[in-house]
Amino acid sequence: MIRKHNQEGKIYPSIIHPVFSPDSKHLAFIASNKLTPSPGFFVVLDGSEKKTYYSIGRVVFSPDSQRLAYTAQAKPLEKEFIVLDDREIPAMVAGIVFSPDSKRLIDISSAEVYDKVGYPVSSPDGKHLAYRVEDTKRGEFIVLDGQKGNAYDLVASPVFSPDSKHLVYIAGKQGKYFVVVDGREGEVFDEIYGYGSPEYIQTTKPIFSEDSKYIGYGARKGNELWWVRDEIKE
Repeated sequence: MIRKHNQEGKIYPSIIHPVFSPDSKHLAFIASNKLTPSPGFFVVLDGSEKKTYYSIGRVVFSPDSQRLAYTAQAKPLEKEFIVLDDREIPAMVAGIVFSPDSKRLIDISSAEVYDKVGYPVSSPDGKHLAYRVEDTKRGEFIVLDGQKGNAYDLVASPVFSPDSKHLVYIAGKQGKYFVVVDGREGEVFDEIYGYGSPEYIQTTKPIFSEDSKYIGYGARKGNELWWVRDEIKE
């Protein structure tokens, strides 16, 4: 069940990935009416249920909050496609994002072929796009607005600042971990939010201050646990 403005919505056995539109006026999430064996998933937009599919990927609003897109799969082992404004569009899907003017979708799989591409993240102003890439020849790296960053053993959790001017992500090299802010490597630690420790499964992203001047994240150096607060250099 999703609660919005203190109003309780319909109860579903399964609800995942709730997301607000950029203007905060619309709410979408993925739901299912069954738990097993083949549940079938559908998007719920402002309380209205969309078509049911075998699986559904990440839901994306356009920057102007007027359009909705997501990836879906009709049956097991079939190819994924894009659902845009309730229309099914065949496409080779790696990840999708709207253009800044909200008029078209960008399928990042068409840019260059990689071994694996993570979900794209867009800046709050809709002008920048970043995503994680795994490449057997280079390693892992972040692509920002089509430009490849430095390659590392691991990269994860790209996050834009509230003012859309900065990008931070976690990187690892030779068993050590650090954050990268606007391409600059930060202090080296044994672990950052679980990276470097095999018993951790999930991690927490670095966070920006509201004025975009600082980032904060948890880290470990030896037996010491740190909360790191770094000032962003212009």
